[in-house]
Amino acid sequence: MDMPFFEIVVPVFAILAVGYIANRILDFDIRTLSRMVLYILVPAAVVKSLSQTELALGEMGEIALVVLLLIFTMIALSSLISRALGFSRQMESAMVLTTAFMNAGNYGLPVNLFAFGQDGYDRAIIFMVVLSAANASLAVYYAARGRLGVKDAVRAVFQMPGVYAAALGLAMKYFGWSMPLPLAKPVSLLSQSAVPIFLLVLGMQLAKVRVQRAVGTVTLISFLRLIVSPLIAYLLTLATGLGGLSQKVVILEAAMPTAVTVTLLALEYEAEPDLVSTCTMATTLLSMFSLSLVLGALALL
Repeated sequence: MDMPFFEIVVPVFAILAVGYIANRILDFDIRTLSRMVLYILVPAAVVKSLSQTELALGEMGEIALVVLLLIFTMIALSSLISRALGFSRQMESAMVLTTAFMNAGNYGLPVNLFAFGQDGYDRAIIFMVVLSAANASLAVYYAARGRLGVKDAVRAVFQMPGVYAAALGLAMKYFGWSMPLPLAKPVSLLSQSAVPIFLLVLGMQLAKVRVQRAVGTVTLISFLRLIVSPLIAYLLTLATGLGGLSQKVVILEAAMPTAVTVTLLALEYEAEPDLVSTCTMATTLLSMFSLSLVLGALALL
């Protein structure tokens, strides 16, 4: 095996396995832990990263643009394939949820930190913030398919704490503001604890996933999520002129497995929840190998 596998992929899955096994034995309250990540650790990591990053605001905007283009491209591609295959409305929703919304936070942030260090992590934060807003609006919309209006979708975005943390972090960077030391230290400590806890909670979430047999559909979705998505991201970076480390981070984030959060949406709105859960588990396990390939390809850029 190549070095990326041992230096990046294995450490990630080792921590995932600890979370998975721990929850199987101890049966943690995943909802409480997930809310802690969402409302405490993610905002702390976002504020610290965006306020202190050396990344220019213009490049942040370019990353955000590519993320949005990637999401809409994957939604369009999934919808076209679903209709060509004669899938039901619920199956089409499941295809969109599992292919267009990747795990850029719990999984993507640690992988980028291990692969590219703090500079890669800062760029991955931008990706995660934009995707989180899409999760809160577009993903909910496609899961509900008609039960969510435009106003509700917009309102959902502004209920995400990461959006406010991003606004604060960007304002601090732009205006040169600094946090008072009594506040800066706890934010820094919370941010430092985020990466291992992200992975532990992801492992615990996966322990709750229900799996069904749907080999053909799961294989198709896994191929779209793990292989096609990073290829499209690469083409979008070429089209928009995004290069350097930002290009690599975007491609790597695009190769992440299906987000665990979409399983909750699929269950809530009856969008083939067992299939979505199976794809979440399958893409996460398969990413052990696909990410090694992607990391090897990125070394050639």
